[in-house]
Amino acid sequence: MPQIIIDILWELEQFYLASIDMISFFFAVSSLTATIVFWLIVAEILIFILFLPLHRWILRKINKSKQDLVKEVDEVIYLLAKSQYESHISKQQLGGDPHFAMMKEMFKSGSFEYLDNVDTIKNLVGKIQQLINVQIVTDEQRTRVAKIQKKMKIQRVLSKIFGIPICVFTLGIYKLFR
Repeated sequence: MPQIIIDILWELEQFYLASIDMISFFFAVSSLTATIVFWLIVAEILIFILFLPLHRWILRKINKSKQDLVKEVDEVIYLLAKSQYESHISKQQLGGDPHFAMMKEMFKSGSFEYLDNVDTIKNLVGKIQQLINVQIVTDEQRTRVAKIQKKMKIQRVLSKIFGIPICVFTLGIYKLFR
């Protein structure tokens, strides 16, 4: 091994031993307890250096995906309304106001944000497509919505994976200010 690497490793070992001695002296604990405290401090520093920026980046990506999904769902709802208007089918023929039916289904689910009700909206669009015999949503749009939903699920899982250790090591304070 080159001499510089050996010198760096020796300095790190000296820092480690000095840190253990200092922790055990100031807190009057055994060297084993001091070693555990040292590694907890190192883990805390790594969490702040690595996980925190990564978690913040993932949260920004989730917000971007939400905006994209809202845009796509808004476009689907617009196309739905446009096709109903252009078909000149009365509300009685449709079995009532389809927009009211969509909102009623969302209220039944207990979640009023339509990002959580994308599947319900898809089902209602499919039903209305069958009633008026016109394809409202293209396969490309369906694929985009499904792709965004899948991406958001992955991002939410990653957010949990990185967010839980951060909350544990910051004793939950990070979650308060997120």
